[in-house]
Amino acid sequence: MGATKQVSPGIWRLRLEAKGRLVVNAWLWRRGERNILIDTGFPQTTDQLIANIEATDLRLSDITDVFYTHTHNDHMGGGVVLKDEWAPNTRHYAFAGSGEALEDYFTFWEARRGTAGSLNSLLPDTERWRSMLAEIKSIPPAPLRVAGDGTIPNLTRVEVGATVRCGEASLRCVDARGHDPVHVAWLDVDGRRLFSGDVILRVPTPILLHMRDELFTWLDTLDRWQKSLAVDLLLPGHGMPTALFQQSIDRSRAFWQSLYTLTSEELEAGVPVDPLDITFAWLGDDRSRYAARSTVFVANTLTLLVCLQKLGFVTQLPSRHWVATRALPDFSTLRAIAATQGIRG
Repeated sequence: MGATKQVSPGIWRLRLEAKGRLVVNAWLWRRGERNILIDTGFPQTTDQLIANIEATDLRLSDITDVFYTHTHNDHMGGGVVLKDEWAPNTRHYAFAGSGEALEDYFTFWEARRGTAGSLNSLLPDTERWRSMLAEIKSIPPAPLRVAGDGTIPNLTRVEVGATVRCGEASLRCVDARGHDPVHVAWLDVDGRRLFSGDVILRVPTPILLHMRDELFTWLDTLDRWQKSLAVDLLLPGHGMPTALFQQSIDRSRAFWQSLYTLTSEELEAGVPVDPLDITFAWLGDDRSRYAARSTVFVANTLTLLVCLQKLGFVTQLPSRHWVATRALPDFSTLRAIAATQGIRG
């Protein structure tokens, strides 16, 4: 598949691939005299971003507006390091609640690096985990401070519910918190096309502890979108677009429901549980497509266990195995208990 593909009238998918086979989308929307970019990829994929834009017969300097769905490195990082290369009149838009990420992005992101370390403190020291850890660490960390000063030029901070007019285009800022507690989506008001970032994916949405992601906030976002949004085309941060908006929400929620079911079954056996046993049962045939994918599955399992620990249903032993401290409720009841106790993730 080519790196640039038109997927809807006026909209191109710009496929960006980093080391470790991590693929992310930027979206280019050409509407009238405006050339609008939604998300910008990693700091290390800016050369691909520029080449993909040029494949549509534009230059980076032709981009008139840039919208960011959230602060994660694979969505905002490219825009930050391109600070000195954007045209002087290019406007940038991000959620007003993004806070420190918009003041000093490099320092903000450096405080959130370290997936392997965050997982290591929550998993038993087994040969299986040591092997996975070695594979994770074999992917060298990409440089972050490659250009720019950590700020975004010509930035407008947008509140949830506000609509930004870019010539003939109208984009509404939609609350999308959970995967990133300051995540938003951008809705093409006239075309009912939603640039959704990482809220809904064809694989389980990562909810990562060290990134301050919030599981129950994300689940609330799915519920709210299902009830209130009319969307004809979903344009996600990873993977291909889909017209199956409602079904995609159901699938995203079902991924986590199935993880909770597997976790409950393992814990109810009454013996100490290694989270990797839960993870590999959940992965099924998708077990080891590549290190980054497996890491996300492990991280999601641990996020769920830590949420259960906060709610008083499990505890971690000195061996880093996990045991249930009382009977686990069904998934809907668990969410209701979390809401009552104010536990977001």
